Amino acid sequence: MKYLNKIIFINSANIPYAEISVDGNVHFTGTQGVGKSTVLRALLFFYNADKHRLGIQQGQKSFDEFYFRQSNSHILYEVMRDNGAYTILVSRYQGRASWRFIDAPYQREWLIDEDRQVLSDWVKIRERIDKNVVVSARIDSGVMFKDIIFGNTHDHKYTRYALVQSSHYQNIPRSIQNVFLNTKLDADFVKNTIIQSMADEDLPIDLQTYRRLVTDFEREYDEIDCWFRQKRDGNYPVRQQALKIAEQGRKIVALDQQLQDIWRMLNYAVADSEQQIPLLEADATDIKTNIEKERQREKELTSEYDKEKDSLNQKLGAKKSKLNEIAQARKYYGAIGIEDKLTLAGREDSIKQEVADKQMLLDDLLKTHASIEEKYNIARGKL
Repeated sequence: MKYLNKIIFINSANIPYAEISVDGNVHFTGTQGVGKSTVLRALLFFYNADKHRLGIQQGQKSFDEFYFRQSNSHILYEVMRDNGAYTILVSRYQGRASWRFIDAPYQREWLIDEDRQVLSDWVKIRERIDKNVVVSARIDSGVMFKDIIFGNTHDHKYTRYALVQSSHYQNIPRSIQNVFLNTKLDADFVKNTIIQSMADEDLPIDLQTYRRLVTDFEREYDEIDCWFRQKRDGNYPVRQQALKIAEQGRKIVALDQQLQDIWRMLNYAVADSEQQIPLLEADATDIKTNIEKERQREKELTSEYDKEKDSLNQKLGAKKSKLNEIAQARKYYGAIGIEDKLTLAGREDSIKQEVADKQMLLDDLLKTHASIEEKYNIARGKL
């Protein structure tokens, strides 16, 4: 059995990280603003891949701006099947959502590194996915995405991702959309609509077309006979007229084709401009906000610079005053001969050492002649 198993939000819709299981009967409850509509719209986007039919009201942020505001914003869908799960990665590419099919169950380390940083570069993300895992090319078209999951693609490499096999699946996402957007539909009508969409019915034969062909057969036969009617001079007037008409027709077809090409190019340019204008306006708003922030930062830095400058000027004035005092002191001490005094003061240690040496020599001499002096004093006393 194939079914959507879980939805993973990473830096999407103001949700840093969340895994929501939808593998059974799920009931969403909560107060206003907790994210019920956010999850339901992401769930509906899986089935209809239509950003304009998600119930987003006028004045609210667009789907890409809300769900993929950052370059590392991702929504992942894990789909169960009989031979194991596969993952659908929806990321931002050139300002719009794009899809990739990964033939393996979802793993957190694909998009979040060891430092808990969310990756945005697809090359780095692909390196973190096992090399043996099949990963599809980027899909930018919602129609192609629906063709893949509803089994309406002739490319065999996408067959493994089909939830159902139906070439008339258009009513399935439409019915799911009506249910999600609270349109009043009976359960039997929803069931019958989906069943009829999944059935490969034979196309009816328009008998009126064949009746008209049979009725006009004689007229067409006469027209063909005119092609072979020849004049006496051997010319075929109808053929000559036909050649002229064919030449004019080729020119008209070429002009029509050229006109259609130009028309398609203009439509593409208009559609691309309509899609780019909101993105550019959002970018312009962000740039203006950043400019205001930078101007405010410039004012703060200028204020801090002025404060630091005033403080340094005060310190500089104090240093200059100190230098003037030093210059005056030098002049005063130069007048009183401070250099000679400093030279004499520098000899103080050597003079003290010389005095100590001579005192030591005197003490030694006194100790040597102490006994003679003592004898002399004794003799003198007796005398």
